[in-house]
Amino acid sequence: MVAAAVILDARRPVAGLRDSKQLPPAVRERLAGEIRAQATSWAIGWVDAAEIDVLNILQASLLAMRRALLGLAVAPARVCVDGNCCPGAGDAGARLRGSRPWCGGDAEIQEISAASILARSRA
Repeated sequence: MVAAAVILDARRPVAGLRDSKQLPPAVRERLAGEIRAQATSWAIGWVDAAEIDVLNILQASLLAMRRALLGLAVAPARVCVDGNCCPGAGDAGARLRGSRPWCGGDAEIQEISAASILARSRA
């Protein structure tokens, strides 16, 4: 399982961001490259099959999100999470202050769209 965290730079917008499930694979890959090149910071968090078996799918996805947040080179000012819950602070601590779950966020919030695109990217 893969999760991503992205901090976009308003001075370097990435055109065409939207729900990654609605993008053709070639467009997703092109946008993923642009996101990596233009974002202030981005990171990927992974959870393997053994961890999913131990934790359950929900807890594993929250762990992948925490790992992605911890991988950011810059602490985010706010955290918007696609879904109906946010990961617990745990080792992410201050990086989760002001976090907010957002159902359907990948269609509405550019940072969530960008993270969704990176998480689905092959590279």
